[in-house]
Order: sequence, then structure tokens, then C-alpha cells
Amino acid sequence: MQIYTWAGQRSAALRQYEEYTQILEQELGLPPEEDITQLYQAVRENQAVPLPSRSAPAQLHNLPFQPTPFVGREEELVEIGRLLDHAACRLLTLSGPGGIGKTRLAVELAAQHVGQFPHGVCFVPLAHLSSAELLVPAIAEALRLSFHGRADPKEQLLSYLHEKELLLLLDNFEHLLEGGGTGLLVEILSSTPNVRLLVTSREHLSLQWEWPFEVQGLRFPQDIKATAPEQYSAVKLFLQSARRAHPNFSLTEANKPFVIQICRSLEGMPLGIELAAAWVEVSSCQHIAQEIERNLGFLTTSRRDVPERHRSLNAAFEHSWRLLSSEEKSALSKLSVFRSGFRREAAERTAGASLMHLSTLMHKSFLRRSASGRYEMLEVLRQHARDKLGESTDARDETHDCHCTYYADYVHHREESLRGARPQQALDEIGEEIDNVRAAWHWGVAHRKQQQIADFLEGLHRFYEMRSWFQEAEDAFGRAVRALTLQDNAEAEALLARIRARQGWFCLKLSRFQECRELLGVSVATLRHLDMPRELALALNYLGSATAMLGDFDKGARLFQESIALYKAAGDRLGMASGLNNIGIVALIQERYDEAKLLLRESLTIREEVGHLSGMVDSLTNLGLIAETQGEYGEAKQLHQKCFGLCIEIGDRWGIANSLCNLAFSLHAVGENLAARRCFQESLGTAMDLPAIDLILEDLIGIATLLSEEGDKEHALELVAGVLAHPAISGKAKERADQLLSRLESQLAPEKFVVALEQGKKKDIRQHARVYSAHWPAL
Repeated sequence: MQIYTWAGQRSAALRQYEEYTQILEQELGLPPEEDITQLYQAVRENQAVPLPSRSAPAQLHNLPFQPTPFVGREEELVEIGRLLDHAACRLLTLSGPGGIGKTRLAVELAAQHVGQFPHGVCFVPLAHLSSAELLVPAIAEALRLSFHGRADPKEQLLSYLHEKELLLLLDNFEHLLEGGGTGLLVEILSSTPNVRLLVTSREHLSLQWEWPFEVQGLRFPQDIKATAPEQYSAVKLFLQSARRAHPNFSLTEANKPFVIQICRSLEGMPLGIELAAAWVEVSSCQHIAQEIERNLGFLTTSRRDVPERHRSLNAAFEHSWRLLSSEEKSALSKLSVFRSGFRREAAERTAGASLMHLSTLMHKSFLRRSASGRYEMLEVLRQHARDKLGESTDARDETHDCHCTYYADYVHHREESLRGARPQQALDEIGEEIDNVRAAWHWGVAHRKQQQIADFLEGLHRFYEMRSWFQEAEDAFGRAVRALTLQDNAEAEALLARIRARQGWFCLKLSRFQECRELLGVSVATLRHLDMPRELALALNYLGSATAMLGDFDKGARLFQESIALYKAAGDRLGMASGLNNIGIVALIQERYDEAKLLLRESLTIREEVGHLSGMVDSLTNLGLIAETQGEYGEAKQLHQKCFGLCIEIGDRWGIANSLCNLAFSLHAVGENLAARRCFQESLGTAMDLPAIDLILEDLIGIATLLSEEGDKEHALELVAGVLAHPAISGKAKERADQLLSRLESQLAPEKFVVALEQGKKKDIRQHARVYSAHWPAL
């Protein structure tokens, strides 16, 4: 029956059982044995049947029967199987936090290796032992070894094992590390040449014999929109567990994102996933996911056959927490303020955690170290540790204050690098710590930490701009403005003016022109009053851009000129270059091309001398637009290609999208329509991710132009209508759209024109964008 089942021939296996029972009844008058009946039930119900490696005689192992099929861990089984096969590996420890699946993995590994040990595999449960003194009798009981006479039980055990070639699986060893537990393991390994130990523990054993293996969570989708999430082992386990609670449960389009969210929130922890899945009988997946985000204490079970330490995530954590010293508890709780990991220096300065503390917490499975050298904590553990920190308001506030100060200083020290020729390293360093930076900024804002906010401001502004995270930047600075408005002191007034200037700039990037001008107007007035020329120069530059974007070019130019004068007085050449670039844009819009070229080339020269790549992109882009306007399409193409290369080098996503859009228009002008199509689509996809509505509108106009030339005039008209209906349309984009609309009106029958026009207005602009960023009919 087993052989047929392993071969996938379940019908043949069932026939074999019928033959077997018939022979028993007719020839011996006996019922079938219980284990054969259990095997029959498993085959009939299509349950998992032990693999061939488990087919050794029953006396060769005492591994516990598992109530559910084993899920996933294919790569881990291969890796730890290789370790177990290695001749030098006599003690293999599977370590990890409670609920991560160490026992289940160890049992599966042992089952697959039963045939390699002539004297079998012996499973020794240890969770119930109160002290290491009970370890010898526990192993003897599992081996069915009876002690006799007055000889020392430990010596009898070692004598018994001396001639054996077997695997001892010692499960849940962590609470026996003190009191001689590890000493017995060393004696077994030293006196029995062919006995191997497979140990599960929440803490490393710290023995020379030990080959440690860190057990991680099950694989889960990183993207909430992942296709085929059921291929991931975490989702498989959720489905298996959910169907035990609700047999008709299935993965639908409606619940799929919430199942993924649950698995991601729990970082693939099997215990958490099983506890969460059990709730599908009475709750929706959306509600379960929301409850997990609010409170992990929600995950509990009342099943009587589940060990007490696994009846909730809280219980699993408390079991490990009790094993820590007071110093370790203090360090762990303070480390909970970090998000997405941390480096050693940050741990020491923020939480007072020494290298020894970090090492100990790693060995006890509270921390892990990534390949990059960062320390990480499972989110479920971090939340529990955070709750412990919250038990003392003073300790919590002091730790968060230290965390805020550390990361404000961290960003502040990278300001100059972000202004320099090669900002990539600083961008990467802040990007690596961005979750901590966000948390620190929010704490500083919520508690009105003016000095820390001031230290953050310029570096965070430049980081957000160069990463094109405009929406997050506007939200972050807007929150700070609301918090500091309540402060009544000169320092807060100055800081508010600085923040408003930067918030206004990001409103401009988001095409929120009126809001931008209001913020910058208040900022400029305050900075004049407080006599802060350097900050005033920046605010005037930004206000000039907003004013020009709203059509008042002469006033915009005057604001730029005042800004340049202030920058020149302060000796800030990069500031001057920015102002010159912006006046050049105004001259370009007003068709004063020779003047525009002179201003833009002067701006470019300064930026090249300083080596400021992102500034060079601005100047080159505008020179490319002049070349295009004057019909010098070959030169425009070269300039936009150069911009694209620079944006790739510095990782400027908005710049990449903008360069591709400009390049696409130049390519179209020289008849390279297929290449133009690819550029528009790639630019559109990036612009949607940012999101950057101004670029989305530009790309859609370009796509509509190509559609029109390909003969698809009705779809082209729908796009133009959608673009013109959007409130953010302005300047060159509106001019192009109006021109294309006029051409299409002359080319389409009146009734078709009206229908397509109305259809285009009804659709949200993002609907149009989604269609053409993903699909375009073949030429």
C-alpha cells in the first residue's frame, strides 16, 4: 500500500487493502491491524503518507505523528540535510524564536534520514522538564532503556549509546542550557563515536561541537499584488490551516491581498499563520489582517492539544522572555524602537546595547544579522518587545528621544554629500535607514523637537527630492507645519518658514500650484521679517517657479533675480546656478531663445565646475527643449540621452521619467516612432509609480500623437480629452494637447468626434495611463 501510494497509484493502494482484509477474514478470521487501517484512511482521504525514508521498521523511530501534511521548507531541508550528512557534523542545532517551526522541521528532517541510522532515530521531548537533572531519565525513557543496579544512570546511558549508531532528536532544549544540560551533550559526543544529536532550541548551545542553523519564517509574497501567491509556502500553510477551520475556504480575488498581508505581517511565522487561519471560521481575512496590525494578542487558540507556550504569540514570546537576564530584557525592549533593522553603532547610542548584548540576543533568537551586517528583529518579536518598553513611560520616551536624535544627526551629517558631485552613497545610506528615519522624524514632529527637526530638514528635503518621493515629502513636512504652528517662540517661527518653503516646493512637484504659492508666500514674508537671506534665496527661487508655472512670467523672473542676488552675496554658486536655470526657462517659454541659451549655459557651466550631476540634468534638459523648439532634433535627442544617463547614475526616478518623455518627443520628431513608443511607455510606467501627474499628462499626449498617426484617431481623441480635462494641465503640455485636438476634429466625423470626446472626459486619467503603460496594439 505504501509503495503504491508513493508512486501516486492510490486506487491500487486501496485495492491492496481490500485484498489484505479479505485474506485476514477468510483465512485467519482476524480484523486488520490498527496501523494498516490508519494507512487506509489516510490514502482514502488523500492525506500525506510518509515518504520511503520513513519506511524503516517501527522500532527504528519514535517520531511523533503529525496531524497535518508538512508544508514548504524544501530548500532548508536540502541545506540541513547536507549538514547532517557531513561526517564532522555530530551536533546540529536548529535555532529560532518560538513558533518559527523548529520542531516540525526537525521531525521532517529526521524522518527523511531514518534509513541512514542502523539503530534508528529517537525523539526526546524536553519542554516539560523542570531542570537539566531530568535530562538523563528523559533520554532513557525515549530510548526505552531501563536502569538497573546501583550504577550511575548517566554512565549506564553512555554505555548503552556507545555501540549505537543513531540520531537523538532533543526538542526544546533552551531552558536546560544552565545546570549541566550542555555538559551531558558534550559527554555523549565525546564517548559515543556514532551518535549524532539534532537539537531544537530558541538559543544557541555555544559549544565547540555545534553546527548552528537559523530557522527563518516560511516564504511569503513581498508584493501584495503578487501573482500565484498560493505557490508560496506561507500562503500554502494558511490555506491548509484555514480549511481545517472552514472546509469550503478558498483563495479568491477578494481575499487574496489580505491573505498575503497576513503572511507578510507575520513574516512567514508558522505559529502565527496557523493561529490567524483558525479565525476564518468566524471572521473575514480583511478583519483578521486588520486585527493583526492593531494587536498581535488577537492571535490565540483554545485547542486543548496545543502546548501552553504555543496557544498564542504572546505565550510564545513570554516563554522566551523569561529566559533573559534583566540587562538583556532592558536592551531588547529598547531595541524595539528600531524599524527594519539597525547597525551596531545605532544600537549602542540609542539603546545602550553593547556588542555582547547583541551577540547574546542573536544566540537566543531574538535578533538575526543580515549579509550586510545589519541586525534585524522579527516584527512579531519587535511588537512584543515594544509592549515591554511601554510598561515604563520614562524608559520609552527616553529611548525614542535617543533614537530621534541619532537619526537626525545621521541625516544632518549627509547634507553636504547630497549637495555634492556624487550623492549616491549618501542616498543609499539614508535609504537603508529610511524606516528608522521616518519613525524618528514622526517622533520628533509629534513631540515638537525643534532642534532635531532642524537637523533633519535639509538632508531629508534633498533625499526626498532626489528619490522623487514627492508625496511622502509633502506629507512629512505638512505634518511638521501643523505641529509647530502651535509653538509660540522665535525659533519655531523661523523653522516653520523653512519647512513651509520645502513643503511648497513639493506641492509644486505634485502640480498643486495654488497651495504651493500660498505656502511659499507665507514663507518668504516670514524670512524677510526675520532677516534670513540664505533661506530667503531658496524660498524666492521656489516661489518664482510657482509664479511662472501659473503664467506670471515677468514676476517669476523678478523673484529669480532677487534670489540670485542673495545667493551671490552668500557665495552659493549652486544656488546661483539654480536661479539662472529658472530664468532661462522663463526666457524659453517667452520664446527669447538666444537669451535662454546664454542663461542655461551659464547655469550648466557652474554646475559642471562643481560637479553637481542633478543640476546638470536640469540645465541640459532645458537646452534640449530649446533645441527641439528650434527644430534641431538631432541635438535635442543627444541632450536628452545624456540627461537620461546622468539620471540613471544618480538614481533620480523623476529625472529618468522626464528624460525618457523628452527623448520620446525628439525621437518622434526624427521619425523614430517605434523607439518613441517604447520611451513613452517606460516613462509613463515610472511616472505612475512616483506618482508624477505632470509627466503622466505629457506622456499621454505623446502617446495620443502616435496613435493618431497610426490611424487610431478615436482612442487618440479619448486620451487628449482626458488630458485636457485634468486640472493640472498647463504650459507646453496644454499647447500640444490643444493642437492635437484641433487636428483630430478636422479628421474625424462630427458624430465620432463628439462620442470619443465624451468618452475621454468620463475616464479618470489613471485609467488611460494604466492601459497604455501596460499594453499598446501592435503597429
